[in-house]
Amino acid sequence: AVRERSAAMPPPPPPPPPKDEWREAKTPEGHSYYYNLSTRDSTWERPLALGGPHVYTVGKEVEVWSNGMRVWGRGRVEKVDGGKVTAEFALPGRGVAKKELPVAHRDLRPVPSSACKLTDEEKIAYQCWFDLLSAGSAPERRLGSVAAAFLTKSGLKRPALKQIWHVANPGSSPVELSIEEFGRCCRLIAHCQAFLRSGGADALLVTEADRPLRVRLREECLAMRPPALPKFEH
Repeated sequence: AVRERSAAMPPPPPPPPPKDEWREAKTPEGHSYYYNLSTRDSTWERPLALGGPHVYTVGKEVEVWSNGMRVWGRGRVEKVDGGKVTAEFALPGRGVAKKELPVAHRDLRPVPSSACKLTDEEKIAYQCWFDLLSAGSAPERRLGSVAAAFLTKSGLKRPALKQIWHVANPGSSPVELSIEEFGRCCRLIAHCQAFLRSGGADALLVTEADRPLRVRLREECLAMRPPALPKFEH
């Protein structure tokens, strides 16, 4: 009888490495943390698989956690220095605060850019006015000086317009404006005109045109539909 020689079986292949699958979750206070589906590891810092640490620039909208009040305050980045971010933000009933945090700190988070969503009525009106302005270096941009001259036709004083410009276009070049930046200016002008019509404390806010106006415009008016479209002198 002939015996068949059995060939040596090759060793089994090594198991594939675990997938680097991460998911985001939130604590009851709204802090984001991340956990790995395979290893069950968790971390406060956003892993590279989900894009790594958030990138912050001057003027970017952020929310900052207040340990004392146990609330999130909305504001904007004032300074980025290496791995640290300085943000000015508003707290309910406490006014404006400022805090410096590491870029990846859990008490700092970006605000979705969709916070300022214009209505269809606003888009049509603002685009019409935008089209009347002299073009900048590209067809979709307008000269900042021309846009500023147009905005003065709103009847608002220069200090109030300066606060509006700061909120609508933080960190942007004053030389040119996009339609989005111009639209934000128009929305905030509409709110200021409404404040003046209402009189009282709101009108005083516009007249004084100081930090309280800037905070009100940034934290409330930017994301809110104005009661009426802005008016400009012809």
